[in-house]
Amino acid sequence: MTDTGKTRLHYVLPEQAWYGETLDLDAGVDHELHLVADFPDGGPSAETFTRWYRLDGYPVARLELFHDGWAAFGAVPDFWEAITALGGHDGPTRGEVCDALETIGFVDGTPRVDPTAATVDKVEDRDPLREVLAVIADGAPNAVGLARAALAGRR
Repeated sequence: MTDTGKTRLHYVLPEQAWYGETLDLDAGVDHELHLVADFPDGGPSAETFTRWYRLDGYPVARLELFHDGWAAFGAVPDFWEAITALGGHDGPTRGEVCDALETIGFVDGTPRVDPTAATVDKVEDRDPLREVLAVIADGAPNAVGLARAALAGRR
């Protein structure tokens, strides 16, 4: 995320996020794009959504927001200029919108790695049972032997 001095600006591509498989997009929605402005004073973040709906076989972008999403536009005065510069008869694609957002300070903040999976992977790399069995096989037949082996630095 980028710190612009006022806010940290990022966008999220939810289908590419680690939780993307659990999303239940509305029928007719091809893509989503979340725009987030996190305020450094600890205030609530402002979030807007752009959804590309399929109408008559064509993707059509629709901006949607919650009541606190309006604050995101105040934090990014160049937003409308960057978006309207895209123009085009069919409207901008999600990739074009992301490129335009990056020119005004947004970065891709999509969380692609599950923070809980990283912890599980670290645990799976180490097999404590095999370590204990290796110590026993190496001549430590009981709990006292295991303790002595641990104190002696044996594995």
